[in-house]
Amino acid sequence: MLPTKEFVVCGTKYKTTLLDAVTGRGLYLRVVKAAAPALEKLAGTGEGEAKLLAVAGAILENLPTNLLDDLCDTFGESTVVLRQGGETKLDKSAFGLHFAGKYKEIALWLKECLNANNFLDFLSVMSSPEKPGSSSP
Repeated sequence: MLPTKEFVVCGTKYKTTLLDAVTGRGLYLRVVKAAAPALEKLAGTGEGEAKLLAVAGAILENLPTNLLDDLCDTFGESTVVLRQGGETKLDKSAFGLHFAGKYKEIALWLKECLNANNFLDFLSVMSSPEKPGSSSP
């Protein structure tokens, strides 16, 4: 059984199940490839939240539409909306109705799903280089 993570976005509670490695590996590679040029372009500029917003904007600027669709479809299939009295799976039909007109919420939900699946771990690796003499596991 794969682990789950619960989170709240704009007052709505979600539970997402970690993607298995076969499902996640291709998406992970596509996310890293989409983010790398933006991160290289912005390396060494700004700090804190300003830098994070600049990186996010640069990534979204060149994010292929089909990647966004695939991320939403894949994470939607592994996510449920938790409500009193039950759960609703975020498959394609439920996703469209649930997030209608709520594009900011889609972005926040997607960020949580990416974090839950460790897709954004490469950002910390790129922003904090190894110290001399340290080694990776």
